[in-house]
Amino acid sequence: MRPSFLITLALILSTFAGFFSEANGADLPLGVANEINGLNIEIGEVLGAEKTLFAEQASLKKEEQRLIATKELLDGAAKNLVSQIDAWQNKQRAHNAEATRQQAEAARHDAAISAHNSRCAGTFKDQSYVNACNAAAAMLNAYTNNTINPWRDRVNASRDQINDQRKTLEMKRNGLNERFSDLQKSVTDWAKRKKENNYQINELQAREQALRAKLHEILNSPAVKDLMKRNEISQECKAIAQKITPGDAVNPNLSTPMERAQRCLQRIWDGAK
Repeated sequence: MRPSFLITLALILSTFAGFFSEANGADLPLGVANEINGLNIEIGEVLGAEKTLFAEQASLKKEEQRLIATKELLDGAAKNLVSQIDAWQNKQRAHNAEATRQQAEAARHDAAISAHNSRCAGTFKDQSYVNACNAAAAMLNAYTNNTINPWRDRVNASRDQINDQRKTLEMKRNGLNERFSDLQKSVTDWAKRKKENNYQINELQAREQALRAKLHEILNSPAVKDLMKRNEISQECKAIAQKITPGDAVNPNLSTPMERAQRCLQRIWDGAK
């Protein structure tokens, strides 16, 4: 074999190695290459959509924590309101009892005044009797001014305060009911969005698995596997080609780089057999 042929063989081996290592996709049928490229693009799009959905999922998780915190806050406010209502009811019961006692005492005092008026109405010759009536009237008036009327005023003031507290508690209760209603709407909306998010993620993941399975099927097809094997052999041939020297042309030893290069090149042409 002439040295010039050695150079030609080395160039051929080097060219094949470069072809298979850098442009092996071009060796595929155009339809297969396009399908692989299309699948990779579609998988990339699915991964991008999944990333968006996972970001939304994280946002929904944070929103869930906010909803839980809001519910805990409202539950605490509701518990506190129940305590305030209990205290108000106790105060109202005490007021009612006090009002009952005041009214009973006022009624007894009115009866005493009526009895006094019955006894002392008219003109009497007995001065001592007149004096006794006047003294009794003074005591009745003093009791009215010092006890009955102040007591009645305190009961009325307590009633007004209790009524004001009732209105305040009703406002708090209505406000809490509105906030609980708003929270329930938010929870319902959140649950709907979470369900949709989970559904879309599951759909995309199933689509991704199907695409990857299809890509795996293509990449493991006989044609593509043969190309990959040829590429592997071409790298071996390239390494052999780099070791060929002019002295190999006259060397009868079949284990020389020249012989191995010829056999390597034949393996590429034979389809990696």
